Amino acid sequence: MWRRAGAEPSVHAHGHRGTASSLTGLRLGLATDLLNPKAAVFFVSFLPQFIPAGSNVFAMTVLYGVIQALLMVVWGVVVVALVHQLRRILAAAAVRRRLERVTAGLMVGFGLRLALERR
Repeated sequence: MWRRAGAEPSVHAHGHRGTASSLTGLRLGLATDLLNPKAAVFFVSFLPQFIPAGSNVFAMTVLYGVIQALLMVVWGVVVVALVHQLRRILAAAAVRRRLERVTAGLMVGFGLRLALERR
């Protein structure tokens, strides 16, 4: 059973178990996002086409980055709120069993399809 928020058991990169605080989760998420090469590729390849001619490229890129960050925060809050509402339903033993059966059936189906596929 899960403990209160901020004290959930976690497995660190070193492989040992510990407790993860909200601040630790925030730091890990921030580091993951900042070190994600896909985000850098997105900013370098996609955003420049929306920068108006003659404007400060650095300032506009930072502005677009802030807008994207705000959108991601809003999206994260929505997802967390929905998951929080569904937590009791999804934690019920009958629902968990049903979800496990459905996902197991899907995995078996994918495996059979792969095994029977002609090359």
